[in-house]
Amino acid sequence: MDQAERDEIRAAVLANLQLGPDYNEGVAANLVERIGAEIDRRVDARLAAGQAQSGPSRPIWAPLTMGLGSVFAGLGVSGIVLNGGAAVGSMGIVTHAPSSGQVGLDALVWLVIGAINVAFLRRH
Repeated sequence: MDQAERDEIRAAVLANLQLGPDYNEGVAANLVERIGAEIDRRVDARLAAGQAQSGPSRPIWAPLTMGLGSVFAGLGVSGIVLNGGAAVGSMGIVTHAPSSGQVGLDALVWLVIGAINVAFLRRH
């Protein structure tokens, strides 16, 4: 609050004392309005300063969770697609190579996962 505003408030209080009880309500209403305007100005300034410092609020865990979750889901789907119907020998080793259809389907799965992640990051 600057000196001019303080002087105006002092003047309002002094006017209230000099005018007597008949003018109390009008002087008080004017004083409350001025104090309210000053409070609003200070709150607006603090909010503007807080937003300028923090930037847009975006939780770091959301894209991280999306990225890690989609990678693990993609690995699981790739394992199923590339190993689907394969004979598994001893010690869990696949005994045949995946077909070109399986490789193409796996590539499509990863392209879809990538597109979903890009769309998610653009939205957030």
